[in-house]
Parts: sequence; structure tokens; C-alpha cells
Amino acid sequence: MVKIIGISGIAGAGKTELVRALGEKLQSTTLYWDDFDDLSRAPLDYLEWHNHGKDYTLFDYSELANGLKTLKSGASYLHPISGMKLLPTRYIFADLPLGRKHGQTSEHVDFFIYLDVPLDIALARRIIRDYELCNGDNLKKSLIDYLVKHRPLFMMEDVLASADRVLDGTLSIEQLSG
Repeated sequence: MVKIIGISGIAGAGKTELVRALGEKLQSTTLYWDDFDDLSRAPLDYLEWHNHGKDYTLFDYSELANGLKTLKSGASYLHPISGMKLLPTRYIFADLPLGRKHGQTSEHVDFFIYLDVPLDIALARRIIRDYELCNGDNLKKSLIDYLVKHRPLFMMEDVLASADRVLDGTLSIEQLSG
């Protein structure tokens, strides 16, 4: 029987790294939300989305949901972006930032883990991750936007509250996947 475990949390929480580490350690299939961005629809303005009630149905990730459903049924799934054939391993780990609040994908998930990380650590991780893509002016603008406008987007109490388990996102990936 296939069990799907979703990892949720804010940007910079370490979801992708934890999914990757658990997949390697347990020789399990992994899926990543961001891989499906080009095939999906999301609100154009996240701040407007947040300020107008956070309607999670506006995130249409039907192909990711299809992949989860297919693997959970015990069938293999051809990843539409990578072209890789994914097998239905005993455990499947999925990077699902919206957790149980995103019904389209969460209906196929057996257990949700929320990585709880302080905002300063998440921001530092995002800066490190994105540093090569930014010049100094872009980085400065991004930080100002975060402070002035976007910080509320990182307050995901509703996603955290819907998780089955909350882990300390300040721990290393080795500690979390051990």
C-alpha cells in the first residue's frame, strides 16, 4: 500500500531539501510543487490573494494532483516535465507548500508534516538560494518588498494548524531525515 507524505511550510523552510533527503534515504519517489508551475495556474498577485481571503482553490495544480492520485493507486506515472517514469514506492514524499489547505492535492495525501521555521532563517535561506540570480539592486528591492508588502504571505498559521506533525525547521536536514 502506497503512503503519500506531504511536506509543507513557507518558502525557505527546507521542504525541497527534506523531500529529497527522505526520498534518497528511503529509496522513495518524490514530487515537487515547483516542477508543476508551468502546467498550473496560481493567483497572479499573491498579496491580493492573501488580502482577499486566501482562496486555495485558485491554485490549480491538477496535473500534480493527477500524479499523486496515479501513484497512490499503485500505477507508475510519467512526469510531464522531466519525462521520467515515477514508480509507486511504499512511501512517496511530496513538496506541497499549501499543505492540507490545498484540497486538490491534499485529498491524495495520507500525512502532512509542516516545517516550522522562523521568518529570519527562511529569508536568509531564500537569499542564499536566489543570490546568484540577483544583482545587488534586485536583492535590495526584494528585501524592501518583503519588509513593506510581502511579509504577511509568510504567516501560514492555517497551513501549520492543519498539519499532522510540526517539525523544527531550524534543525539540519540530517536531523530531520534521521
